[in-house]
Amino acid sequence: MELRDYLLIISRRRGLLLSVIILFMLAFTGFGLTQKVTFDAATSLTFVKKAETLPLGGPESYRFDNFYALETSRRLSELAEGWLADPTVIVTVYQEAGVDYALPSLAQAYRVFRVKQLPGSTIQLLTNADTAAEASRLAQAATGLVVERVNQLVKQGTLDQAEILRSEPITAPRTTNLGVLVVVGLLVGTIFGLVAVFFAEYLKPSRP
Repeated sequence: MELRDYLLIISRRRGLLLSVIILFMLAFTGFGLTQKVTFDAATSLTFVKKAETLPLGGPESYRFDNFYALETSRRLSELAEGWLADPTVIVTVYQEAGVDYALPSLAQAYRVFRVKQLPGSTIQLLTNADTAAEASRLAQAATGLVVERVNQLVKQGTLDQAEILRSEPITAPRTTNLGVLVVVGLLVGTIFGLVAVFFAEYLKPSRP
């Protein structure tokens, strides 16, 4: 069969093709409309070497240059990510924040808090909750736990003494992008529509 033959088949069964496309677009749009709005919260922690532990021009003065700041940020980012992926720690954070903790599985615990390394010696913590107030309290409780554990490591001598600067959580609603879902529905509907068209043509009784 040539391209012209395929186009003729599609033209003859364009009603079926359009029906499938519309069905998928409605299905994806309906899915988007049923998704509830949740809220993201973001906060950051910046680790600054304390002035009294960094004599100007002394033998330790090199230890908090740009490279050291990046290494500190990377290490603390890994530590914070590990702490906040522990289900027992997550439960503690939720209790401290006064938020009900209900996850369908422990596997989802790894996605409750996300830690990103930012330029310099700063890490960013992200989380999500049903309301802006809950998301903000979770972010504050999580950063509080990280600060507490970092201070414990400093006391033990595992980490160099540093001042920890905490930012106030910023919250924003997370909504479903209906435009994207409509486009995805259009593309998926077109694919399945073409499959339906040629399958229907294949099942058509052949003329004697």
